[in-house]
Amino acid sequence: MTQKDFKRQIELFVSSYMDKALCADTYSERQSYLNDITLIRATISRTLRLCLEHPELAKEYLDSLPKATMD
Repeated sequence: MTQKDFKRQIELFVSSYMDKALCADTYSERQSYLNDITLIRATISRTLRLCLEHPELAKEYLDSLPKATMD
């Protein structure tokens, strides 16, 4: 995986909201999407920072999440 692929995967929802912002009909609608993008990026940054600072806790949290199973 390259850096470009990694960024694309991490910012998947940012790209989705950016598309919505570009197609918004009103200024306030566009601003709402741009505010959501800021919140999403802040959440991504905080999560990555916490995972890098506390990898054991991050792994424990990941292991505690429900897993998809094939029936």
